[in-house]
Amino acid sequence: MEFHLYKQVVAKRILLSHHVIIQALIWYARGSNSTSSCRTIEKSSREIYWQYQDSPVLNVITSTGYPVWKSPFPTVIVCNHNVVYKSNSKRVIEILRNSDMNETDIDDFLNSLSYLIACDDCLERAAEFDLKKMSDMYNILGGFGYDLSKLMKELAHPCKNMLKKCKWQGTEISCETFKLVKTSLGYCCAFNYFGTKDEQTSNDEPFHTGGAGLGSGLSITINIESSEYISTTKSVPGVTVFTHSGYKYPQVGIQYTSLTAGQIISFALEQSVFQSDSDIVRLTPDSRGCLFEHESELNWTNIYNSQTCFNECKANYIENICNCIPFYYPITDNKRACSFSDIPCLIHNNKKIVNLMLSDDKEGDIEFMHRNGIKHPEFCYCLPNCNEVAYGLNDEKKRM
Repeated sequence: MEFHLYKQVVAKRILLSHHVIIQALIWYARGSNSTSSCRTIEKSSREIYWQYQDSPVLNVITSTGYPVWKSPFPTVIVCNHNVVYKSNSKRVIEILRNSDMNETDIDDFLNSLSYLIACDDCLERAAEFDLKKMSDMYNILGGFGYDLSKLMKELAHPCKNMLKKCKWQGTEISCETFKLVKTSLGYCCAFNYFGTKDEQTSNDEPFHTGGAGLGSGLSITINIESSEYISTTKSVPGVTVFTHSGYKYPQVGIQYTSLTAGQIISFALEQSVFQSDSDIVRLTPDSRGCLFEHESELNWTNIYNSQTCFNECKANYIENICNCIPFYYPITDNKRACSFSDIPCLIHNNKKIVNLMLSDDKEGDIEFMHRNGIKHPEFCYCLPNCNEVAYGLNDEKKRM
């Protein structure tokens, strides 16, 4: 599996200053002396002035040849379809056996754990199990110091076993550069990840690449280890791979791919760089329509990111209605992870949770919905990043 950059596009936010507006009016007026022209100029002056007052920032495309080394290489996330590694489940099984739980119930408990991640029908499938028995076994494990985060981390597919060979720019490196991190698919292995405070306080430096094309990025060889499968997120053994900026919470979006045994894949990444002129920092965030990295007031991260803001807002919304937070989110301040006893509440409120919307203009979005007769759901207000790097994904698969 190989990841490399192949294209860069740069967009920039610039501040429309008063002297730029004056210059534009002078240029527009040049050569016009008639009364009608003067009236036209007066009208245009008002229009340009109020446009400036309403939106003093302009987005422009400035380059398609931005040096790739100026931005960190993206995060690469590898998630095994198995969330319970057989060799890591021995202690949990022993505790439950010693607590007089039968083998069938223990098997059901381990199998049900894959339904606690984020997916379309996971909660409904989890509810097919005897939730009281599942809760009883979870409570037994709680007496031995387990919460859901600790349990899922201990049972997760180990990165050191799944990643057999790693190369950076053609040179073999230790696969220990991958960290076990929380994602919407549970615990996964991440390269070049700095999305939460724990990773941001480490001494690790982001990887940068000096060029584009094959051999200039990351290459990894994966051992799926289907013999270790107990509880799976998909019907076929394999991995799900996705990539994005290293400073956001790993949420599987539309850009991901799944691999099965015997496949080779090459990813070509299109890098889009969004920059803001230093002049716009003097505007308020609402006026400029974005936040800089240092303006974060989030609990999960010291480096602001709109996608992380949205997920943190969603986690807080779930906590408000169900008094718990899904384990795959960063859990701070002694908050409680959702477990089997919370599944009925999560199912009952699932429509509200799914319809929670990201907005960078809450009042404007509510007015739009009222005007168009749309019943608006709850909003999470998160401004875009003033500076951001986004990645498009193109992949090519072939059999070994």
